[in-house]
Amino acid sequence: MNITIIPLDQLKPNERNVRIHPDKQIREYMRSLEMFEQVRPIVVDEDYIILIGNGMYEALRRLGRTEA
Repeated sequence: MNITIIPLDQLKPNERNVRIHPDKQIREYMRSLEMFEQVRPIVVDEDYIILIGNGMYEALRRLGRTEA
């Protein structure tokens, strides 16, 4: 596993993601990001498709962040 900072525009949401993140949960992620920065990783495959962290990705986008 490599930890890398990646521009958000390179990440691709997984079309087969079955988990739905309600708006309330995204707002909670946003609050956490504002308080603690990003401590939860976003896991991607070799094509930068998000495997874990779709909700975190959406929260970062809504906050206007450019990297994960």
